[in-house]
Amino acid sequence: MSRKQWTNQMRTKSQVDVNNLHQYRHVPLAPKTSDPEALNLDEASDIFQIGVKNARDGDLKAACPQIATAFLLDGRSVNFVPMLPPGSSEELQLLVVDAMLLYKLVELDHVGLGSNVIKVMLGQYLGHIPGEGQTMIAAAVKSIDWLIGVLEKQPFIEHPDSGILGGCLTRAVLYYLRSSFQMSLGNMKRAIKDLSSSLKCDPSYTRARDARASLWASNNMKNNGVVHREYLRIVKESHPDCRAMEVSYAWLALTTLRDPTLGTLAEAKEYYKKSIQASIRQQEIYGEKSYREPPSVSLLKSEFEKLRTDPTATKMREDLDKLAATKSESGDSVLKVMEVVNEDKKHLCLTCGKQEQDDGSKLMKCARCKSVSYCSRECQVKDWKEHKSYCKIATTKSEEEKDAIDQPSVRLDPLKNLSLGEKAPNPEDLKAKEPLDQIVSASHATYRLLQALRKLDSAYGKFFAKWWHGLKPKQRENALLEVTNKTLARNQVSFKFVATALNNNPGSGHGLFEYNIETLSGKCECAGACSHHFDDFLLHEVHEWVNNTNARVQEHLELVSDLKKRNIFPDLFQGELSIMVPEEDGWRMNEPMAFTDACPKDEKDKYYKYIEEGKVLDGSVGLYTIFRRNHALGLLIKLYDKYQHDVRRVISTYPYEAIMGCNHCGRSCESDSAVNCKTCVIGWFCCQGCMNAANHKRCPVGIQCDSAVIFS
Repeated sequence: MSRKQWTNQMRTKSQVDVNNLHQYRHVPLAPKTSDPEALNLDEASDIFQIGVKNARDGDLKAACPQIATAFLLDGRSVNFVPMLPPGSSEELQLLVVDAMLLYKLVELDHVGLGSNVIKVMLGQYLGHIPGEGQTMIAAAVKSIDWLIGVLEKQPFIEHPDSGILGGCLTRAVLYYLRSSFQMSLGNMKRAIKDLSSSLKCDPSYTRARDARASLWASNNMKNNGVVHREYLRIVKESHPDCRAMEVSYAWLALTTLRDPTLGTLAEAKEYYKKSIQASIRQQEIYGEKSYREPPSVSLLKSEFEKLRTDPTATKMREDLDKLAATKSESGDSVLKVMEVVNEDKKHLCLTCGKQEQDDGSKLMKCARCKSVSYCSRECQVKDWKEHKSYCKIATTKSEEEKDAIDQPSVRLDPLKNLSLGEKAPNPEDLKAKEPLDQIVSASHATYRLLQALRKLDSAYGKFFAKWWHGLKPKQRENALLEVTNKTLARNQVSFKFVATALNNNPGSGHGLFEYNIETLSGKCECAGACSHHFDDFLLHEVHEWVNNTNARVQEHLELVSDLKKRNIFPDLFQGELSIMVPEEDGWRMNEPMAFTDACPKDEKDKYYKYIEEGKVLDGSVGLYTIFRRNHALGLLIKLYDKYQHDVRRVISTYPYEAIMGCNHCGRSCESDSAVNCKTCVIGWFCCQGCMNAANHKRCPVGIQCDSAVIFS
């Protein structure tokens, strides 16, 4: 929707009543109750007010995460109005957010976590608008899907101490929010699936458990026994002042009335009494004006009113209580008042809300997206103008999910921009790229390894350090042997061994002779001069590569130059002049150039001088430096891979085999067009064309494999 369309639509909405600003002012609840939800609302309201003030002052960068955090912590803290009235007071502007302000926050950074949460907010507040509501919902669901993907790859964000949106951005909350959009589309089955996913992430998330139980009960999707047991659990796990109590006791009473095997009439009356008490308590805490009687409570009152006015019904129920208490020889209750699960009532007509067609048959689903249902052709036609935008997005998404079954998985960096618009396939991705020179590819991989290590250290550094520091010596040894496929030396090898090994294989990891199990498992000798976590040598190496890169680069160059002069590192060009020219960043290098006998002596002398001045590198020195860097950084990346797999129980954020580059052309696999083989997992390609050219469309390996940094 364009800004002009947005503005015009907001002008059609009702304006704010400036005479009732008290409805937007939050009164602290802490003095009235110790309920954690109420205290969260206090905190969220404070954060929201700070965010609104920052937004009105023009500091959108600070306001975005603050308002997003308040919404995630407790959505009731957000005061939303479609549009501020002309000439609105400063007080009103500091109490509420309007659609245009949220629009600015979204425009601030489309790929930010906070901005995507704001999109979810807009979907909740504007999803009911005729004409554009379903489009807003589709955008919100897409943002939730993206956020869930980020958290699956980077679960540390959910930790309360992460400092990211206050630790309020969790998968449990996102699944819960997505379920509300599924409910608004009438798709109760998907809503319940999301609520179950929310509880799988956090079994103590009462809000999701209450919503799921309410859906089960109100749509006859589970029998009374299941609903009753679920609400007993909610009551047991919740604070006495929890807002779920009123509905919980109401459904406990209703299920008991409907099924005498669950309790007596006297127990149903006790549940009814507790529900009314919970209603009164809610009004005491939150105020009478904010109270709205839930449908379940209204239904319960009508049920008891029927019993009160019909003595015959009361007598019948008391008799049923007596029957329910008796047992047959088989142990079953004589009375079996158990409802059958109605699997057909998992959808509602999106237009009129009916659960079935007029003739009693199942609802009809939209033939394209199969996400929404209608009771008649008339209802579908009536809703089509609004549904067509959502239908297109939902249809595209379902087709992508279907294709993903037979296609290689696409690697998406969770921090990259995933726009809400659909991207057409790029024909260039179907063309194989010309392979790079192996040396150029290896030098570019060095640069990518460094960037990945920096990101990993920034995101998980202290957690990785704690994990490594806590490993016993034998565990460290096993970890190092695992990531190097048992090719890492156990102790320091002699220079004679290094010279022999490099003569046989110049690209082997033996050129990185200082890396061995004994050294990497041992203590650091910097005596606290570095600021890395703990006193372990390996953590010192991570710190130096990440924080003192230039010094480490120079250190490697000087060491390799010295060892080459001493013939420990053999000359790879047999005495001929050869050079390598680094790119501006000093990490990526161009293909080595060797000078033949036909080259004039003065020209060679000029380049010898360039080597001495450091303008270019000796060819052998450049190659050995690349090999050493790749083995050092690769080993550290692989240990991070192991940490994420063993401790965080997730796939690697930046897989080592993907960082090393396309298996066909050697280029980066960091773009959205990169693919990897689902069978062997370690086969990575920069595009589908390179995968086809490498004859990997059908995996030649056939089984899942793991890569390693080979030192021999």
